[in-house]
Amino acid sequence: SRCGGCSVQHLPHNEQLALKQRMLAEQLSKVAGVEPEEWAAPLSGPEFAYRRRARVAVRWDMKAKKLEVGFRAAGSHDIVGIDDCPVLVQPLQPIMSRLPEMLRRLSKPQALGHVELFSGSSLAVLLRHMAPLSDSDMTILKDFCAFHEAQLWLHGEGEPQPVEVDQSLGYRLEQWDLNLAYRPGDFIQVNAGVNEAMVAQALDWLKPQADERVLDLFCGLGNFALPLAKAVREVVAVEGVQVMVDRAAANAISNNLNNVQFFQADLSQPLTDAEWAREGFCAVLLDPPRDGAFEVVRKLKSLGAERLVYVSCNPATLARDTIELIKQGYRLKRAGILDMFPQTAHVEAMALFEAS
Repeated sequence: SRCGGCSVQHLPHNEQLALKQRMLAEQLSKVAGVEPEEWAAPLSGPEFAYRRRARVAVRWDMKAKKLEVGFRAAGSHDIVGIDDCPVLVQPLQPIMSRLPEMLRRLSKPQALGHVELFSGSSLAVLLRHMAPLSDSDMTILKDFCAFHEAQLWLHGEGEPQPVEVDQSLGYRLEQWDLNLAYRPGDFIQVNAGVNEAMVAQALDWLKPQADERVLDLFCGLGNFALPLAKAVREVVAVEGVQVMVDRAAANAISNNLNNVQFFQADLSQPLTDAEWAREGFCAVLLDPPRDGAFEVVRKLKSLGAERLVYVSCNPATLARDTIELIKQGYRLKRAGILDMFPQTAHVEAMALFEAS
């Protein structure tokens, strides 16, 4: 309980879902003054052992002359030692439990930064270090990762790199037979099961047709764009960060999809007369960061979309953007929560808007 990440673990899971549903309903009601025409059932998966990525804090305690390894305590810089983490996926549990002992054997513990753990198409351990690692350190790290059948990534100066140059990180979207590659630092949803169910629900709500042109905004690695490309004539996918655009385009190529185009644009600004926007779209999917998509939604109606699915990680900005969408003549057809982070108070949501 001291680690502070799982702030509602004292509640039974059905009460957690009810709490999140109330939080979403209150924001839509109080901020936007609306209620959806229908509430969707909460989208949820396993209550525990769902988190496929974790960042482990590491700090040298000067007074005690010892290395602290664990998770940050709620509202402080204290590090809480963790023997096991109930929300971490099972393959990462043994790595997590043996990690502190291994790190304490390294020659310069005071020069270690954080550690990141990944589980997907393979397991991986990434170590941030502020001083060069000795040969004996490298042996310890390689032996540890070999024992756990995990890739070893190092983050010294510059970008994180795998020790074996041909190694990469990735995850599957099984329903669409897709493999998405990513690198440390890229955004991925930490809950694999709910992520795949979320993509399926988004496509079900959007009802893409084979002859349609669809827009995916804040597309990231192509988590929605690539499944969409299997259902429609053309997908235009837009992302603010060029390196993610390049990564998504590479994912399309590796999955033999040639009907999706990726573009970089500053999505905190109003949609301009960008060439990709000129032909218009039948439907739009957007999955913005926590601060929402206010400047984007102000111009969405001009793109001609009849249907819009908004995936939100912040009900407050979803409610704010809902006001603007209603002004533009959309109605809030359906909404529901996505239980991406069981045991926490974090609320994700999905909303379907249709042109009135």
